[in-house]
Formats: sequence, structure tokens, C-alpha cells
Amino acid sequence: MIKRIDESEFVKIFDDYNRGSHFSVSARRILFEYYEEIDAEMELDVIAICCDWGEYDSQELIDEYGDEYLEYEDEDEQIRHVLEELRDETTVLETSAGTYLVLSY
Repeated sequence: MIKRIDESEFVKIFDDYNRGSHFSVSARRILFEYYEEIDAEMELDVIAICCDWGEYDSQELIDEYGDEYLEYEDEDEQIRHVLEELRDETTVLETSAGTYLVLSY
């Protein structure tokens, strides 16, 4: 039996699973769009999504994935470099709130 859900239900389900703090609402909306594009008939597994993705602001992204040994002109240049490197390895999505979703690899 399959139940189709819309974006608002997808966003709310994370709260129902006590995973509301794992992603911002903006990130959950982007994830809904991402999974709808891949397979609109997929089975929703909130826990797996939480394990597969991380949401980072710019500084967290630099701290987690940046190369501390390279010198950069400014933070924007460093973010561009980190994103370029990450996109070579995995999927990276940017939210409307200015955070980044990174698929674990």
C-alpha cells in the first residue's frame, strides 16, 4: 500500500519522528524536491535520510570539509573551493536559508 505525501507532510514527518532539529524547514523542502525528482514513488525513511545527509552553514562546512593548509583570499573563496571539491565527490544542495546539504560519501 502506497501513500503519497506532499511537501508540507514531508516537512512535518521529521517533527513526528523527533528529527525536526536535524534539518531546517528550508532543508526539508529541498530534500522533498530532490527525492521527488529521483523517485516520486520511493518509500520514505526519515531515519535513513537523517543518516545520509548533513546540513551545514558556511563555517560548519569549512570546519568539516575545508583544507586548513590552503590559503584563501576570503571566506567566499574558501566556500567556493570546498563546494567544488565536495561536488566532485557527492551531492551538495543549497537551501534558500544559505545552508548546504551534503550527502554522506
